[in-house]
Amino acid sequence: MKWIHGLALLLCTALPFAAVADDAAPLPRPTLLSSPQQARIGEQRLRYRVSFDQLDFAAADGARAASISAIGYLAERTDAGTRPVLFAFNGGPGASSVLQVEGLGPRLRVRNGKRQTLIANPHSILDAADLVFIDPPGTGFSQAPADAGARARYWSDHGDAKAVEAMIRHWLKTHGRERAPLYIAGESYGGYRLALLAADIADLRPAGVLLISPLLDATSGDDSPGNDLRAMFDLPSLIVAAAAHGKGELAGQPVASVYAQARAFALGDYAQALLQGSALPADARSRIAARLAALLGLPAQALLAADLRPDVETFRLGVLAADGRQIGRLDSRIAAPLPAPHAADNGRPSAANDPALGLGRSNQITSTVMADYLHGLFGTALPRDYVSLDIDIAMAWRFAADDGAGPRPFGSALRFNPTPNLARLAQANPGFHVLALNGYYDLAVPALGPWYALHHSALDPARIDFRLLPGGHAVFAEDALRPQLHSLLKDFLQ
Repeated sequence: MKWIHGLALLLCTALPFAAVADDAAPLPRPTLLSSPQQARIGEQRLRYRVSFDQLDFAAADGARAASISAIGYLAERTDAGTRPVLFAFNGGPGASSVLQVEGLGPRLRVRNGKRQTLIANPHSILDAADLVFIDPPGTGFSQAPADAGARARYWSDHGDAKAVEAMIRHWLKTHGRERAPLYIAGESYGGYRLALLAADIADLRPAGVLLISPLLDATSGDDSPGNDLRAMFDLPSLIVAAAAHGKGELAGQPVASVYAQARAFALGDYAQALLQGSALPADARSRIAARLAALLGLPAQALLAADLRPDVETFRLGVLAADGRQIGRLDSRIAAPLPAPHAADNGRPSAANDPALGLGRSNQITSTVMADYLHGLFGTALPRDYVSLDIDIAMAWRFAADDGAGPRPFGSALRFNPTPNLARLAQANPGFHVLALNGYYDLAVPALGPWYALHHSALDPARIDFRLLPGGHAVFAEDALRPQLHSLLKDFLQ
């Protein structure tokens, strides 16, 4: 979701930062615990329980301002002190932690037309770690902020990160797992959230972080004048998308080869051309436009008109426009009819019509299958609706830099980068390591952006395992990749 590149950067909306009061102590509710459940992972049978924890955040008058919740999957074992705990969250902002039913947890969501069901997941990583999935305020069963002040607080980058940190600390203490090996996973905007909270969790000594299609350096999605990194980072993924639909001279080649050639051009001749700005000679400008046209399957004149800097949204709506189709942003392999103009789209970002997102005309998706599953485990003590995604949260989100000088507004320019927090975390923990998973077909967070952020963060490259996979934004949603991902995660968690 990101999603701030997966949804809010995908939606690219930012509001001025508003100062909020200091955090009040969150108020925990009693843990709910399911009856014993069973899973079969590979050849191993596991008994486990599902837990539900919630923290309420109080307003100054004592009323509940918002809440955050966590759904845990806990194997029945006796090695609670040495068995790893993996916390995970999706992005958005405004996305619930659907990773629990998209490959990590013991249940797997499958679709049959419009109907969804949950089945056993034979590739869950529950055989290697206990799993805790966090739903921030306004997602899942967590209460949305109650008023404008609470929204300014909890629907903001730093306020959100502090809420997630509070849940991690509460869960570890409540479940007696403070000495367990700790891992944290963030997908899409969840990567940005993870990098922010990394500034404050050195005392927890996390052993590693899992970054899934992560937004990290927000410069990678910023269209401010003079920022050429966005165009450089997007280009390899645009060329891969073109080739996937039979466009451009690399069509028909293996995706890894397409990406490697596209990356070499993006960081070579293309980067050198963009860095010259308006000083680029006319003949060189024409040569670059012709090369882009050959790789993307677009007219050179259109690329010249775009100042050699095609953007994702224009590309995905235009590359198949002659056939009346658009391609997906979250998964560029998907093609669907171009959306018809609709009054409800007034002020709604074009990316909300991504055919790989499946949002329709609503700004919110609720999950009946998740609500039924959790109600079946815990009864009716939980709210009725489970909110999978709410893009109104993304459109209300507030961003701010914390550079020691206090908050300052950024408007629509998201040019700040918390990735160095991961390097500082690594300095405090010699065993700390990073696994980054990215999809070739992801146009929400094109893979070159996270690679660049990690390798410009002062992290020792030996601590970074960066993987490109033949998938889209949600790599764990790929059926064919799950055996490989299970193996990767088992190695990561050792």
